[in-house]
Amino acid sequence: MGKKRRLKDFKIGKAKYVTKGEDVLLIAAGETVQRAYLAAQLLSEKNIHATVISMHTIKPFDAKTFLTESKKSKVIISIEEHSIYGGLGEQCASLLAQHNINAKFQILGIPDEYMINGTQSDVLDYYNMSPEKISNTVISLLAK
Repeated sequence: MGKKRRLKDFKIGKAKYVTKGEDVLLIAAGETVQRAYLAAQLLSEKNIHATVISMHTIKPFDAKTFLTESKKSKVIISIEEHSIYGGLGEQCASLLAQHNINAKFQILGIPDEYMINGTQSDVLDYYNMSPEKISNTVISLLAK
């Protein structure tokens, strides 16, 4: 029964809210959603409130949800276990530019280089996708 309910709630092309806040938007896909959620918890301890969105499908992309939340946010960070080119971050950047949304924006992902070897956790942590590093990136962008 539980699996059927979760599948019923899942819609291709429709983002899922994990948390709602008014300061920051963390948009993530796959494994990085949990890390974004944990970063949001760390930020809440500093009175910074984050919306975390799970963008489980990139095509089709839920532009409506992304744009609605982007217009409210001071900082937007996309987080993906993928190349920083051609994925979630570039889709977000394109929409921000096309809709003249002026927010501080950062893509966290795998740069165009030979990747380090290690566990999934080691790789994500190395590329600034640990909850602590995501939180620090938010704080740094808010301070600028």
